[in-house]
Amino acid sequence: MTDETIRDLDRPFAPVLRALGPRQQRAAMKRAMRSEGQVLKKAAARRIAPSGLGRGTRRPLAASLYARVYPDRYGLGFMVSTTPHGQKRGFHTNRRGRSLPILMWAEDGTRPRRTGRRVLSFTMNSRRTGRWVRHYLRGGQNRGRMKRYDILEQTERAEAPGTESRLFTAFVRSVDREARRAGLL
Repeated sequence: MTDETIRDLDRPFAPVLRALGPRQQRAAMKRAMRSEGQVLKKAAARRIAPSGLGRGTRRPLAASLYARVYPDRYGLGFMVSTTPHGQKRGFHTNRRGRSLPILMWAEDGTRPRRTGRRVLSFTMNSRRTGRWVRHYLRGGQNRGRMKRYDILEQTERAEAPGTESRLFTAFVRSVDREARRAGLL
């Protein structure tokens, strides 16, 4: 964007941003990223209900969605994810009290599984950790697989056009807030 597109005579943006210190600028950017991440998380949560996932559970399945802002060492950005992070993020507690990464499995789908004796074993990269793990093909009953739901991918396609403008307006609001805190406005 050029300087002409962000110029507003009632509320000057660029001089206020320059008057803030680097720490305050970073805090304003993080606040804007966090608010946009929450918008995208809510949009993804709205896509879970019509898909039929999580019916008959005590806790809503959308509670295992999370948005986080990248740490400073990775630059500026945010992500909405279903992949487990830490002890609680990304896990869903079912009716029996077990914590399982249901949304991670639903996002990518799972491979077909069978019961019975091991017929063949092979190693390949784990989709979750990236490490080499041993997989087994079994000769018994087919137990099926979970289909791919693509909740985050569909949300990204639907919400991507408005993300940049929402992010900029959230950044302007957070810069104003930091300027008021610093006594500049």
